[in-house]
Amino acid sequence: MYEHGGRSVSRPHDGAFPGGLPIGDAWEPAAGTAEVVFPYDGSVIGRAPGGDVTAARRAVDEALTVRQTVGRLPFHVRRNALLAVHDAVAARRDDFPQLLMLETGKPLVDCRVEVDHTLLTLHTAGEEAARLHGETLAARPAAERRRSDGFLGTQTDRCGRGYRGV
Repeated sequence: MYEHGGRSVSRPHDGAFPGGLPIGDAWEPAAGTAEVVFPYDGSVIGRAPGGDVTAARRAVDEALTVRQTVGRLPFHVRRNALLAVHDAVAARRDDFPQLLMLETGKPLVDCRVEVDHTLLTLHTAGEEAARLHGETLAARPAAERRRSDGFLGTQTDRCGRGYRGV
């Protein structure tokens, strides 16, 4: 629990996440941690693991190692993976708005909308993965198909605001 303005606010994330960074198929120890500050009043509500350049390079190397393998996954496997993530988030749907409110200072109602949008995006992406089988290129020999097999890496500040893609 976190005390704010004379009332208790639950922290649904307490003890729920590993204490490191997801790199490859494992959680690795973080180089350090950073305070997570409630923007509304500047109070510290927790600590988050923080990476460094070495960890970022390892993460990119791991992603490049499996890129082609993941790119060849059948579409039904991609669909099932996305829908499994959707179901996992949906199972804890009530926890996420509280966590977002503490990290961003946004009103709880806006945080609930963000969670709903996330669930819609995951579900839609999963269903589209079952329907899309690559992009057919017109006027190409044998109806050549193109499909993504890349990855996206992002960098955020310690509170998750802003990003830069890799």
